Amino acid sequence: MPKGKKLFENQTGEISLSAFDLLNQNNNIARTVTETNVQDSESLVLRRYLLLTFTYNLRNFKGMRG
Repeated sequence: MPKGKKLFENQTGEISLSAFDLLNQNNNIARTVTETNVQDSESLVLRRYLLLTFTYNLRNFKGMRG
């Protein structure tokens, strides 16, 4: 789980950055070998990407009855 940076005076917001497949190793290539056949298959996968996340915590609902 990525650590984020708390925002706002009451610490209700958080922003975090995550990185995926930085070493470019997510290839998804498979080879099946039998006595009579060799089959290679390749699938499309998500490659290297960054994810920026903003989270806001709704802690206090003043004035609401429950």
